[in-house]
Amino acid sequence: MRYLYLLACLTFGLFIPSEAKAGFDCKRDGNQRELNKCADEDLSKSDLELKEKLGNDEVFKKWRAGRDAICDHITKEQFNGGSIRPMMIAGCRSRLNSEAQRFCLTGDPKCG
Repeated sequence: MRYLYLLACLTFGLFIPSEAKAGFDCKRDGNQRELNKCADEDLSKSDLELKEKLGNDEVFKKWRAGRDAICDHITKEQFNGGSIRPMMIAGCRSRLNSEAQRFCLTGDPKCG
């Protein structure tokens, strides 16, 4: 539980989609629909990378369930009903994937 709380705290203010995507030109000045698509592509890549590093589909499913619950809760509180919410959810999920890889898969003692 401590680990999930740490990850939830790390997500605030860290939702930035990357600029360049293969097959789709992500632009910081694109419309919200384009930015949402870019964030979804980032999340798909992040999910694949984490799933490969974990090497266990069941663990990955459980990770996704917890991660998704955290991000859904956080974004509902801040962006409920807004067109930016899908981008914020995807950004949150990507960020938590990144933090899991950074701390937990490297054996860092900060990982709950």
